[in-house]
Amino acid sequence: MTATSIEKKIGYTFKDKKLLTTALTHGSYAHLHGGDSYERMEYLGDALLDFIVAEALYLRFPKADEGELTKRRIALVSEQPLAAASRRLGLESEVRVLAHHMGKDSVLSDVFESLTAAIYLDGGAEPARKFVLGALSDVPASREERDEKSALYEEYGQERVRFVEEGRKGPAHRPSFTMALYIDGRRVAQAEGSSKKEAEKECARRFFENR
Repeated sequence: MTATSIEKKIGYTFKDKKLLTTALTHGSYAHLHGGDSYERMEYLGDALLDFIVAEALYLRFPKADEGELTKRRIALVSEQPLAAASRRLGLESEVRVLAHHMGKDSVLSDVFESLTAAIYLDGGAEPARKFVLGALSDVPASREERDEKSALYEEYGQERVRFVEEGRKGPAHRPSFTMALYIDGRRVAQAEGSSKKEAEKECARRFFENR
């Protein structure tokens, strides 16, 4: 594990590398090898994540009531989608954890929360918000972001839609991402973009255009 490789995956460079190490250290590993685990960071990250996602949903859905907003928030910040986000970021191989805990959804969702806290502690609220909204690609950034991708989730639901990164190319400062759209496990579209979000939006647009 190198800090640089992980920082490239998450799109944030730490001033205090110890925060990154702690955010990726499970209690089982810390107990055996010493050092701090991510448990305290997970606590803070859980609260930050709730706020960031709640704010994004509040802005995106100005007519939604409290019950609908709560339902949407829970669907985005529960264990499974957070674990999936950690896997998309390539964090599964970076967590310092004993073998019998490796790859568990519970661990990977905890790591997403602890990383959110670590970024917040190192750089403040904006980098943490950027990380969360970028990694949880299903979270709309603002009320203006009413596009085909949003329509896709509204029509098919969170559980049936999945975006998968199929490749990236170009220099680190100007990458190009290839994303594929799957609905009910069936690959229905592919597109490229300068960010994962842009490629996902284009996938959704192509899907509606061609179906």
